[in-house]
Amino acid sequence: VGILLSNFGFSEYNEQKFGLAYARRLNSNISLGGQFDLLRYNVDKLGSKNLLSFEFGMQLKLSRHFSLAAHIFSPGSIEVSETTEIGTRFRLGLKYKPSEKVFLLAELDKLIYRPLEYKVAISYQAIKELQIRLGVNPTTEIYSFGIMVQLQDKYALASAVSINNNLGNSPAVSLQYHH
Repeated sequence: VGILLSNFGFSEYNEQKFGLAYARRLNSNISLGGQFDLLRYNVDKLGSKNLLSFEFGMQLKLSRHFSLAAHIFSPGSIEVSETTEIGTRFRLGLKYKPSEKVFLLAELDKLIYRPLEYKVAISYQAIKELQIRLGVNPTTEIYSFGIMVQLQDKYALASAVSINNNLGNSPAVSLQYHH
């Protein structure tokens, strides 16, 4: 079970997302999850709008070193305004973990009305308490850097920043609990 709170933007344009998630491991190789979302959009001259959506995904452990994941966000189209809608988003990812300290990620990301994007990332476990992450989305020229600090066995604090010439810097922070 999880709760997601997300905020992006400032006074002229702002997106908020509130999610309630549930995931379950079906066996040692397959996990499924879903999330109900309340999406809030605030646009300076248009006002605000609340929308409901959902998303779901699955993870499949192919071997000791490889995992495959799929995710679908907002099946069907949701209208935000006369000129803006939220389209369905499909993601397919592959994780390769050659050692206990390093893993590599590759993702294909397709928003229904945009070209296919691909993303790659690497994560390095410097010490037990610290993980360093680097990522790139060559299609949109977004570069990211992040760290995750393990606070105790069940808690972690993750922080990242994405850099893009058009969007500027986008910071992110999350508190994670692992059961």
